[in-house]
Amino acid sequence: MAITNPMNNGVATGRLVSAPTIKMVSKNAASVQFRLGVLRNFKTKGSYETDFLLFNSYFAKAAQSKLLARLKDTPQGSFISVAYHVQSYETHSAVHGNKIQLSLVADSISFINNSGSDESYHQEDDNSATPF
Repeated sequence: MAITNPMNNGVATGRLVSAPTIKMVSKNAASVQFRLGVLRNFKTKGSYETDFLLFNSYFAKAAQSKLLARLKDTPQGSFISVAYHVQSYETHSAVHGNKIQLSLVADSISFINNSGSDESYHQEDDNSATPF
């Protein structure tokens, strides 16, 4: 099991910018990528700005069926809350040399509807689906 630094955790709530991309990375794991538009809670030059955050997640087979079905039916603009952690990894290329890249990895996704109730989906505790 990977150890996660508690300083690298966060929660973002916003609107789904486009349809999520779902890829089966193996028989036992799915990769889900989606972009969330998060409104800042302060004004810059008199108006609020929006940050667009790209999330990646890898879900083991036990969590796949309900989550994937729910994501496929989620329209653009839906209100979503994501608990995530920041993951770093090093890449190397002949042109750019070594680089450290950061990725926002969703640990749980909550779909919030107008009535105030929500549905939540969490990653499994085993990290067999995590490619890094």
